[in-house]
Amino acid sequence: MADKITSTASSPNTSALYYDVSPNIVTFYRLFGGVTLIMVLLAFVFCLVKGSENHTNYLLACNLIISTFVGVVISWWYRGGDLTSDKWWFLILVCAVIIFQCLTTDIYAFHARVVPPTGISTPPPFQNRTIPARNITSAFNITTPHKMENFLYDITESPIPGR
Repeated sequence: MADKITSTASSPNTSALYYDVSPNIVTFYRLFGGVTLIMVLLAFVFCLVKGSENHTNYLLACNLIISTFVGVVISWWYRGGDLTSDKWWFLILVCAVIIFQCLTTDIYAFHARVVPPTGISTPPPFQNRTIPARNITSAFNITTPHKMENFLYDITESPIPGR
């Protein structure tokens, strides 16, 4: 009996599980990658649909494809072992950046361009006017009008464009 105990203790247990990264983390970044893939597909379709209105949306679609390619390559490196197993956070970071890019692409694709109404006229541009000499006083001697009627007369009688 003693031989049986020592023989099982010296051989590795074949049913034991050894992980470099926790299975919860692996599940999390796979779900996060799935959400990223759905966001990329939606943003890509939105860009293609809105591309007929504004051709810059086709450039946004190309940018999404390039960013997704970068994410796939980094994921390939991680699964192949070129990135160490403790770099799982880098995959999450790349996916978060791509999701942010998808959100800004969606906002840009559905951004309503405001067209100014045609019936409203703009005010005339400011015109330089001359100031009568009687209104100019010394810069060191600031005076107020003696009578309010004179002040109001000067304001109302001055030529204002558009009146």
